[in-house]
Amino acid sequence: MFKKITCNPKLSVLVTAHGFEKYLKQCLDSIVSQKVNFCYEILCCDDCSPDSSPLILEDYQKRYPTLIKIIKNDRNLHYPKTNAKLISQAAGDYFIHIDGDDYLTNENKLQTQVDFLEKNKKFSGVGHNTMLVFEDGKKNEPMINLKIDATHTALDIISGKTYFHTSSMMYRNIFRKNIPDFFTHPYAGDWLFMIVYAEHGNIGYIDELMSVYRIHKGGIWTSLGDLKQIERNIDFCPYYNKFLGYRYNLNFLLRTKMFIEHLRKNFETELKNNKKLNRKICRISLTCRMVKKLSEYGFKITWGTTLMKNQKHLKI
Repeated sequence: MFKKITCNPKLSVLVTAHGFEKYLKQCLDSIVSQKVNFCYEILCCDDCSPDSSPLILEDYQKRYPTLIKIIKNDRNLHYPKTNAKLISQAAGDYFIHIDGDDYLTNENKLQTQVDFLEKNKKFSGVGHNTMLVFEDGKKNEPMINLKIDATHTALDIISGKTYFHTSSMMYRNIFRKNIPDFFTHPYAGDWLFMIVYAEHGNIGYIDELMSVYRIHKGGIWTSLGDLKQIERNIDFCPYYNKFLGYRYNLNFLLRTKMFIEHLRKNFETELKNNKKLNRKICRISLTCRMVKKLSEYGFKITWGTTLMKNQKHLKI
């Protein structure tokens, strides 16, 4: 049922769009058709799309004037700054973020997750399973294909044991107007957000398929390609370690080693043909071994971004 905002919203739904005119209507329809017993708001931000996405948002805002609010960017801010901007203006006790090319598949999703967080006060967020929909003809499949725990910690997320898609996550609006500065960093993304919120309370899991992650060439992450994605994940680790005050030094080191092993195993030819990338991976691998060995001898290591650029900056 459609709920008009006649009271303070309990939930804020944050929608970002950049070049998603082909998918945006399905995304918005899946949100406004949710069945809930509370007030919620939809904050939409088009990041200077080169297509008709802004017009689509304006049309929906006219159709649902008490539900949808449009927040404009004067220039292309990219995902991290746009997302942080939306979070800073979210009035709800909880929020979800969904890219304009994804959509919800269960009309009770919002109600189900709000009920969970209302009941489980010590949890900072809750996710669920997501269907991967491939536009290149690959067989669609659930993101999670095995039985997993109902409760997950920051360490689970760092290690790779736990990962839920952005469209599946609902968080408590912990920061409100006090958004961490690093949320606007170019490398800030859903992996970092999950870790940060998990530090304020565990992340719950609901074993239901309630959203779709659409994988296509125009996607923010999928457009990078498999090799670049792994390279970016390797780059993320020292930055996230720094953002989080080096509380997870060895955990990020081990995660980096896992990424490097995967890269060497699955992209051997690409590494041989890309000397610059190969040198970078060798340097990072050497750094990881150095930090691990020194840690075994009891040294406290500050493993951050300067170390990745120049090993002489290692602090003991």
